Amino acid sequence: MKTATLIAAVATAALVLSVVSFQMVLYNVYDRTTYTTTVTKTVTATVYGGETGVHILESIGRCGNLERPSLEVVKKVPKGDGFTVTLVYREGAANPCHRHYVVESRMEESYPPRLYVALGLKAMSEVCVTCVGVVETVIRTDVLPAGTVIVVNGLSVVV
Repeated sequence: MKTATLIAAVATAALVLSVVSFQMVLYNVYDRTTYTTTVTKTVTATVYGGETGVHILESIGRCGNLERPSLEVVKKVPKGDGFTVTLVYREGAANPCHRHYVVESRMEESYPPRLYVALGLKAMSEVCVTCVGVVETVIRTDVLPAGTVIVVNGLSVVV
């Protein structure tokens, strides 16, 4: 009897953990907005999250050689108590027919605040020239407090 109860408890816990993990991936959940998912009528999982306000404005590829990735702030516009920031991230690729997409973005409430952005490369289904490529992506953030550290694929800048 005790073994069956233990197995049921472990199975329920695994189900709740699976739902929470799936929901975090599905909704890109990282800040403090509340989402609730109910599994059957007895188990409820609550996670916190919302969007971090990272937008890719443009991602283009071209022939070229880049020894190491780079990140730079190209525009900083005051808004309220903070700034909207436009960044350019560049990295080398096997060919110029790749584009960046946001894999993950999350805001860490620390001092100074940190915005982490993970970009991935995806191949485009277009006809491509054969050359070593550089992919350049323009990223815009929503309003960030002054002093925020923005980290994109391990490279950082301060607003």
